[in-house]
Amino acid sequence: MNSGDWGFRIVLAYPDPEIEAWHIAGFEPATRVEQERAEAQQKRLKFSPMEQPERLKSTVAGTDADTKKVLAALTADDPDRKADCLEVSIEDLRKRGARCGLAAFLEAVEMEIVPLLGAET
Repeated sequence: MNSGDWGFRIVLAYPDPEIEAWHIAGFEPATRVEQERAEAQQKRLKFSPMEQPERLKSTVAGTDADTKKVLAALTADDPDRKADCLEVSIEDLRKRGARCGLAAFLEAVEMEIVPLLGAET
């Protein structure tokens, strides 16, 4: 079936290496403790996971650069704090998520979905 025959739009997400990279891209330390966690991750990885989430890996669980492990360390594995990571400015998400699939997904939503909702961008 041709997608043009469907009565709806589809936007696919391709996070790289995985969806946790999008949350890490949006992580902004809110407390001194979170700032210390972020600095510890940057020191351990030798790069900022928030600025370069695409450098994280998901192929071997538990390694230093494991995406899930890094997100858990940044957020103290708090599900509410993880969700908060996607509530930063759209500009920051686009910038930091440029190479992990987030910017492309946001662009697709803006171009394909938002017009269907009648909302202004």
